[in-house]
Amino acid sequence: MKKNNLILLLLFFIFFSSNNNIFSSPTYSQFGAGIILGEPWGLTGKYWLDGKTAIDFALGSTNGTKTLQIHGDYLFHDFSLIKVEKVDIPLYFGGGLLFRLGNESENKFAANNSDNGDFQIALRPLVGIGIIFAQKKLEGFLEISPLVLEIIPNIGLGWSIALGIRYYF
Repeated sequence: MKKNNLILLLLFFIFFSSNNNIFSSPTYSQFGAGIILGEPWGLTGKYWLDGKTAIDFALGSTNGTKTLQIHGDYLFHDFSLIKVEKVDIPLYFGGGLLFRLGNESENKFAANNSDNGDFQIALRPLVGIGIIFAQKKLEGFLEISPLVLEIIPNIGLGWSIALGIRYYF
């Protein structure tokens, strides 16, 4: 039961903590949806909390296997580092949680050598770069999670990389 409470507390912190007013007007349309390729292959979404922070999520298959992966991240964006006319190119960083369900024989996590590989939870720090164009309705992105720390069922390290595209409604 304590694990469930810890997981709920972490999810609450990741998705609802912000020093900014989450109801302030974002720079972009608030919600975008699209596809993600890499880790995982599937669907992605992003919800802007304000002009510099957002939450994103993805749902898909891991490495083309039958393993379902769901992750959610809290992101901070910096638009000042790369300046290009007519497009925004934010660098972003953040972190979140990753959940996997299913037996994944080609798992990159070092600790997943047991028979208990049906459910995994991992901490997921990440860095990424986006390109937002077409009147701020379309975003392409590349993100790398250099150090995924599996915490359940065992302790282990891994990494992930993904690219994708989202359309903002």
